[in-house]
Amino acid sequence: MSGHVIPANLLLPDQLLADLTGRIIVVASWKGGVGKSTIATELAHLFRAVLVDLDPDKGGVTRGLGYFHERYKTAPLLDALERGTVPRIAPQRRHVDLVPSHPDLIENQPTPDTMATALETWATAWGRTVVVDAPSGGWPATRGAASAAHVIGTPGVLKTAELDGLESLAEELAGYPVM
Repeated sequence: MSGHVIPANLLLPDQLLADLTGRIIVVASWKGGVGKSTIATELAHLFRAVLVDLDPDKGGVTRGLGYFHERYKTAPLLDALERGTVPRIAPQRRHVDLVPSHPDLIENQPTPDTMATALETWATAWGRTVVVDAPSGGWPATRGAASAAHVIGTPGVLKTAELDGLESLAEELAGYPVM
């Protein structure tokens, strides 16, 4: 995580932010280590969005922003998915409002339809832009986030393995708004 704070004069105009209200932006890659979490965090900060972390990896954005699931008795993301409710947002020190991931998401993957409906419901309930950090690969949660997305951003690193991952993503998400 860069932890950089964007100067106020570089923040987006209020009208553009208003136009993004309720929009879902997904940052996805079938290959890990390409900067996906950093991009998602920076976009959430820039757009004053809620960052939903669907990546249960301990090296992900949740821990990078200082949220450690071991300190809590509840798991906002998992609880909301299980109960069909809107998750509590965890304000972070680094100026990003977060719905933290949890390692148990690995065994408790929502169906793509459940994930898509949840994200759409949450964006409406919060009245905010939502940025999703999707886990690497074609998990059901990633597919659901992609189907709810207004735009999908994917980092492209010009190396063989990374390009192979990008090719797989492009093939599997053909027809989605991939950028």
